[in-house]
Amino acid sequence: MRPEIAPARWVYIPEKNGPGQRVCVVCWSGARENPGVTEPGGPAARFSPRTVWTQNLQTPLRRFLRTETGSAAVLLAATLAALAWANIDPSGYAAAWHTELMIRSGTRGLADSWQGWVNSGLMAFFFLVAGLEARREFDMGELRERRRLALPLVVALGGIVVPISIYLAINAGGSSASG
Repeated sequence: MRPEIAPARWVYIPEKNGPGQRVCVVCWSGARENPGVTEPGGPAARFSPRTVWTQNLQTPLRRFLRTETGSAAVLLAATLAALAWANIDPSGYAAAWHTELMIRSGTRGLADSWQGWVNSGLMAFFFLVAGLEARREFDMGELRERRRLALPLVVALGGIVVPISIYLAINAGGSSASG
C-alpha cells in the first residue's frame, strides 16, 4: 500500500552567514515532518544527523580562528616570525628555503626547493581560492550590486600601482630600475 503525499508547502531555512533560502517540503501522510532533525541551536535528538560529540568541537579557540580577526592574527604572527627569522639568521633562513623536497612514486618523482613549491603550488592554490571567493561575492555576496564594486576595484588597483610607484621612485636611474 502506497502512502499518500500531503500537499507541498514552502519553508524558510535561514543560513548562518547568508540570506537563507525557501525550500519546498513534501510530506508523506502519517509520517512526521523532518523526523530526527533538530532546530539549529537546539539539543540533538536521539537519532539526529547532529551528534552530541560535535557540540564539543566548538571550543573558544576554534571560534576565534574562524573569525576574520583570528585568521588575521595568525597570519600576522606567522609574518612577524618569518621576518624575525630572516633578520636574525639570514643564512639559516636561506638554507631552509633551498632545502629540496621530493615527492616520489616508484621511479618517478617531483623535486623542487621549498621556495619552488611555495611559488608554484601554494600560490596557484591561493589564487584559485581567491578567484573562487571573488566569484562567490559577485554571485551571492556584497558585490552583487555593481555600485558596491567601485571601492574594492579602486583599492585593488591602488595595491598594484602604489608598490610599483614606490619601487620606481627608490630605484630611479639605477641599474635595478628595470627589475
